[in-house]
Amino acid sequence: QDVALAGYALAALFLFFLSGYAAYRVRRFLLTRTLWRGIRFSQGGSAFAYALRRLFLVALTFVSLGLAYPFQVLFLWRYRYANTWYGDRKCTFGGRWRDIAPVFHFHQFAWLAFLVALFYLIGSLPDSPGASAMERMQNDPRIFWVGGGGLLYFVFSLAHIRATIASRFLSRLRLGQASVQVRVPTLALFAQYVVHGLLFVVLGAIFLLVFGLVAASLPGGAIKNPQADLSRILQLGWTGMGALGLTYLAWLAFLAMAGELVLRFGFWKLVVKGMRISGARDLETVRARGEESALAGQGLADALNVGAY
Repeated sequence: QDVALAGYALAALFLFFLSGYAAYRVRRFLLTRTLWRGIRFSQGGSAFAYALRRLFLVALTFVSLGLAYPFQVLFLWRYRYANTWYGDRKCTFGGRWRDIAPVFHFHQFAWLAFLVALFYLIGSLPDSPGASAMERMQNDPRIFWVGGGGLLYFVFSLAHIRATIASRFLSRLRLGQASVQVRVPTLALFAQYVVHGLLFVVLGAIFLLVFGLVAASLPGGAIKNPQADLSRILQLGWTGMGALGLTYLAWLAFLAMAGELVLRFGFWKLVVKGMRISGARDLETVRARGEESALAGQGLADALNVGAY
């Protein structure tokens, strides 16, 4: 059993390493297909070196219970943008960990406070013989308010952290004398998260409704015994099984599409809307450099779904 767990852990680490490698490759692929003022962007550096850095920094963040997260973000941003080119001009990045650390650590300790309060309320519940833990928690509305408020705050804090990182780090980029100032509004990003969550709930409800209708059409009505689920579902035949499988794949496709449109494309739309460029006249001397990267190696990025925009 220990050998199996070690094997699963190594496989997970290897897949995580591959996702970092693919993320860097797909960034290069997208940059070489991005033009501004007729000049193409490009990216140097090593995807292998980036994936190793990412693996080490994420492990350090995990061991430090999140305290090293600002350093993780800083070093990965620095490597990406230190190897980014606009034509024949190299991008420079002057970000510091202090730009984002206060905001992140404030939210980090707020999360801890919510958890402590929630566990305290659960631990202080009076004993009720014969009542389950869930029934006991339902009798104390404070648990609902603290838990629900903590979840809402967690989503808001994720939006605030992401908006802060994008605003402050993108504002530290320079191309010669040209620089950018970026302001990503937290509330607009939070609204995107809420919309994505609502879409997830709606799509999940639709899938459960379809699955419930299929289950109700089985001999004997709705499924009640989990041990009999597989044998009863197999009674649908190939047509029914195919329809159920296509419904599941369509559900996953809609979830992925919603994530791409709302979270990824929507985020970069906010970045562009909040961007101001200073010293753009200095870019008139930039000359074209490089060509589109080859398609070789992009299949890994597609398989791991690490970049669509």
